[in-house]
Amino acid sequence: MAYNNGRENRKWLIWKEAEEKILREHGVHETIIEQIRTDDRGYLCKARPSAEKVAEDFISI
Repeated sequence: MAYNNGRENRKWLIWKEAEEKILREHGVHETIIEQIRTDDRGYLCKARPSAEKVAEDFISI
């Protein structure tokens, strides 16, 4: 199955919004929530397969 970046971004946004809602309900400060979002976005970008890696995998098939 191919990696669909748009679908993964939508799933991530839904998950993050639900997580942030819970954090706000528990009184977490907005700057902390923003830092968590920034850190998670960085992790998501690292975990995403690069176009070069996908091309290498496709060529090797």
